[in-house]
Amino acid sequence: MMNSMYRDYNSFYGKMWVILALLVVIPVLLIFYLFYDKIMNLTDRTILFITLILSCFLAGLALLRSSIEKLGHLAEETGIVALGEKREPIHINADKEMNDIAENFNFVLMKGDDANRELKEQSIKLMLYAKDLARSNEKLQEAYRDTIYRLVVAAEYKDKDTGDHLLRMGLYCALIAEKLGMSSSEIQSIKYAAPMHDVGKIGIPDNILMKMGKLTQKEFDVIKTHTMIGSNILANSDAKVIQMAQKIALSHHEKWDGKGYIYGLSGDKVDLTGRIVCLADCFDALISKRPYKDPYSVEVACDIINNDRGKHFDPQLVDIFLDNIDELVKIKKDVDSSQNVPLSNLLWGGRVQL
Repeated sequence: MMNSMYRDYNSFYGKMWVILALLVVIPVLLIFYLFYDKIMNLTDRTILFITLILSCFLAGLALLRSSIEKLGHLAEETGIVALGEKREPIHINADKEMNDIAENFNFVLMKGDDANRELKEQSIKLMLYAKDLARSNEKLQEAYRDTIYRLVVAAEYKDKDTGDHLLRMGLYCALIAEKLGMSSSEIQSIKYAAPMHDVGKIGIPDNILMKMGKLTQKEFDVIKTHTMIGSNILANSDAKVIQMAQKIALSHHEKWDGKGYIYGLSGDKVDLTGRIVCLADCFDALISKRPYKDPYSVEVACDIINNDRGKHFDPQLVDIFLDNIDELVKIKKDVDSSQNVPLSNLLWGGRVQL
């Protein structure tokens, strides 16, 4: 960067000295000469004095005007750059000081351009990093969904009908949650959490779980423990969807009137997600074939559910269920027609709330 300490007659300060000499030093010398030289008379000396004074004044004015014009040009150029309308270096043909100022400004401008280039480079790196982070997050999501899928597929492994049941459960509950006005994150979470409601059945012996006839009271007491087993499997997770699944596993057999299991809770004391899953689970069980029963028609299933409104089921949820029965039936038909499509492809179409 230019920072010249040299000053000559071509510089701004040099010109100022020239003006000072013209306006002060020369007139003083001239006066001394005129008033002590006996050759010229008084009139001639006076005329010459006035002429020289005017000449000095006009010469100084011209020099000053020239410097002001160059300074004005420099100010105009810097103003244009300041407004962002120009990025080229400033070039002026002026005295040394103003040329130094222009060069200093060009140096700052160059450094600004360097800073802008570096900022753009950092911005590009940041965007690439964000893309890498997004890809990493998507891989994490895929791994997370895969973990959930492998957990719920434990039930599907024993019974294909049960696997379809898991898929329908997620879609039923997501629809009911949506109609209930739950948030989008809660809807997604219950979609993934609901299929885990019976994960505790992996701890129930097959001779009881797959029994063709009616269960004895002792066998039914064993079946009841799947809620506790599922809750223990899903307990102590930091993931919100697993936390929701743990509540569902524990509460989805509670009833609105308090006559369910495992704790006999009633009304709003039963977790909302558990109440939703309870209704969806019973509906799907009624219209599906099980080892111990043939499927009921949708009409009969709706009558059974409506008759248990305020007893087995939350009255508000029953109203929502009946108002949207056509969409629920469509879900069952769609799932039944997707025989060879993997459960994970149908169910995990979104992001899990970690």
